[in-house]
Amino acid sequence: MPTVAINTAGITSGNGLTQSVTVVTQGAGPQPIVGSPWDVVIVPGPTNAGVTTAAGPGLITQTVGEPTLFIIQSKDDQGNNKLTSQVCGCGCVLRCWY
Repeated sequence: MPTVAINTAGITSGNGLTQSVTVVTQGAGPQPIVGSPWDVVIVPGPTNAGVTTAAGPGLITQTVGEPTLFIIQSKDDQGNNKLTSQVCGCGCVLRCWY
């Protein structure tokens, strides 16, 4: 049974006051969880175009007939960057004309 200490500093005595502590159910001590530890992989959710970003010089200036450069960073609803290993999931195709 665990040791229980009672702090009686704030309790006044008199009038037949008594105090007691009863342990109704004794719990078990620390036990390992079967199969633990686990590897947890957290991945971003589906792509959300509203929070997806694009950057690069090709968004500011471009010349007709010349290649340009810009980068699109797909993000989920919470603004987490999508992983390159994730499928877009939106069936989108990026086509550039110049």
